[in-house]
Amino acid sequence: MTVGSAPLSRADEAQVVRAIESTIWGLGRLQALLDLPDVEDIHITGSDTPLLRLRDGAVRRAAEPVADSDDELIAQLQYIAAHHGASERAFSSAQPMLNMQLPDGSRLAALRDVVPRPTVTIRRHRLVDVTLDNLLQVGTISVGIALFLRALVQARRNMLITGPPSVGKTTLLRALAREISPGERFATLETEYELDLHRLPRAPALLYAMQARPGSTETDSSTGTRAGEVSLSQLLHQTLRMSVTRVVVGEVRGAEALPMLKAMTAGMPGSMCTLHASSAGDALERLIVAALEGAGPNCSDSYITRLAATGIDYVVHMRHMTHPALGGAGRFVAEIAEVTDVNEVGAIALNRIFAAPSGGADPRGRFQMLPQRRDAFDESGIPLTFLHRPDVDQWPEPGRRAW
Repeated sequence: MTVGSAPLSRADEAQVVRAIESTIWGLGRLQALLDLPDVEDIHITGSDTPLLRLRDGAVRRAAEPVADSDDELIAQLQYIAAHHGASERAFSSAQPMLNMQLPDGSRLAALRDVVPRPTVTIRRHRLVDVTLDNLLQVGTISVGIALFLRALVQARRNMLITGPPSVGKTTLLRALAREISPGERFATLETEYELDLHRLPRAPALLYAMQARPGSTETDSSTGTRAGEVSLSQLLHQTLRMSVTRVVVGEVRGAEALPMLKAMTAGMPGSMCTLHASSAGDALERLIVAALEGAGPNCSDSYITRLAATGIDYVVHMRHMTHPALGGAGRFVAEIAEVTDVNEVGAIALNRIFAAPSGGADPRGRFQMLPQRRDAFDESGIPLTFLHRPDVDQWPEPGRRAW
């Protein structure tokens, strides 16, 4: 404030204090966007005014840019990468991609040099301390789907959670992991922390929360990898030595697919992971391709297909769309498919337990048939009689959706 100028009002003074606090302890000018209650995604291109995607699907511009120049945005991101992640990360010409979790649990992805201008996407997880009952209340799952998913966890069935980006796969995986018995020792494996089970007020006591490490710009001549790098594949191998009963992989993208499938078939039943896919069938094809890419030339397609059919018991597919049956936009489970076998043409056969009815009147999953393989449920003392309940396909009324 210059000499002779009018003093700041209380509101302006409070705003200045918040800005200073955000710069020193928070995320600078980004913090104001993260504090907005209805924002789900934040898209930033250089010093342009950011685009915000809201909870109801609407898109609008922010009130002002978060940086006065593209170079200032890069400097902000470098500071955030060095000081606000679980571990220090670089964001430079040599390492132009940045992926990290912010202190509030949001996920930040940024690019520089390989794009015309620095670009940032921040995805916020609105439901963190979440259970299957919470997802039932907001319309993501039905009564029958909630009961069946709980039974799958208790019966230690291996699950693949699939769907397009931003559909809620991580949120559903988080809720499923909350169903694991408190007495079980299990591990979560992620490239960047998102599940955040270890940060919950009632965090599982026997949880190993593991995060991969990207490594430095220097290359280890003996391995050909970045110095200090720790991959998801390495973490998966390590869990075999730590007496865990199951693993929860935040997202399968590549080489970790093969060790994950081997873990699922070698003493870790009840493991779970997510995968980007457009359907249950597409998910299995993508998983097989990812496993083949990490397997080397001596591994056959038929072996990997058989391994996937043995390792994955169920595929849970999610969708996000606007539909009259939903009362607007919503995220929901559209399909739960049981993996039964490899058929005569070498493809994985699926038995759809829940699926959307034909005709398109309602895209949400409805009960179709009982699982073919029921031994695991019987051995766990879990009767599937709830699938015959009259409310098995009951969904919340349209308009109750909260995310």
